[in-house]
Amino acid sequence: MSGFQFIHYEKYKKDDIEGIIGEASRTPGYCPHVENVQPPVVLKGSLQNLQERLQHDVAHYKKRSKDGKEKKIRNDANILVAGVFSYPDPTAKPGDPTFDKWLDLSMKFVAEEYGAQLHTAVLHLDEEFPHVHFYVIPKDYEMWNACRGDKASKETNSKLEAKKAMQAYQDAYYEGVSVHCGHTRL
Repeated sequence: MSGFQFIHYEKYKKDDIEGIIGEASRTPGYCPHVENVQPPVVLKGSLQNLQERLQHDVAHYKKRSKDGKEKKIRNDANILVAGVFSYPDPTAKPGDPTFDKWLDLSMKFVAEEYGAQLHTAVLHLDEEFPHVHFYVIPKDYEMWNACRGDKASKETNSKLEAKKAMQAYQDAYYEGVSVHCGHTRL
C-alpha cells in the first residue's frame, strides 16, 4: 500500500474549544461536513474530561510573572494544541494489519512527542479517510513546550524557523511511522 503521510497540528484559544470538541465528539451542529456521523473511537482520555479540564484551568490557573504578581491566562492565549494524523487508504479500518500497525506507531509517536501533555485522542472512521485527532494541554500553558515550531522559533520568532521545525516534525513522523507502513513523505 502506498500513499502520502499526513500529520499536522494547530494551536487554539479558549473561544475555539467548544467547536473543536463538538466536532471531535460528533455533537450535532458541529460536523456538517460528515454525511454519515458515527461516534468517535476513544483511544486515550476523554473529550468530556478535556473540555472540563480546559474550562477549569482557564478559570483558575494563575502564573507568577517575573515581578512576582499572579496572572490569569490571557483571553487570547493559546491553551490547546490539536493535531490530526490520517491514513491514506479510505477502505482501511481497525483489524487490517497495516492500519493497526500505523495506528499503534502513530499513537506511540504522539505519546513520545508530547509525553504527559498528551491528554486525549479519538479515531474517526466516518469521513473519507480514517484519522485520529489528538489533543495536548501544554504544561503551564507554555506553547513552545508543546509545539516543535515554537521550540525552534521562540528565540528568533522567525516564520522560516517555524517552517523548518514543522518539516523536522514531518520528518520525525516519517521515520517513526510512515516508512514502516509504506507511506511516502512529500
